[in-house]
Amino acid sequence: MAFDELKEQLGARGSKEYLAILELAAKESEAEVDEVLRVLLEKGEGSAPTITAETVKEAMGQSRAERKEVNVVAVDLRLFDQLFEAGGEEVVQ
Repeated sequence: MAFDELKEQLGARGSKEYLAILELAAKESEAEVDEVLRVLLEKGEGSAPTITAETVKEAMGQSRAERKEVNVVAVDLRLFDQLFEAGGEEVVQ
């Protein structure tokens, strides 16, 4: 769908832009490029935005900046040892 949109918007130059997007996907993340293209194509319904390798790269940078940092609390593995030693009996802390 992205290739068709590029050919329609940019004519012969669309092939070159598509190759640049494929290169970006190969070097960065296919999944991220796919998601960005989906969003850009959905936004384009009615008023097609110009899709270029640069707009895809910028959108990927924005989505990375919006990601939240996840902190995982350390698990006290001694609780598992207590369960094991109790042989399945209920362990109360």
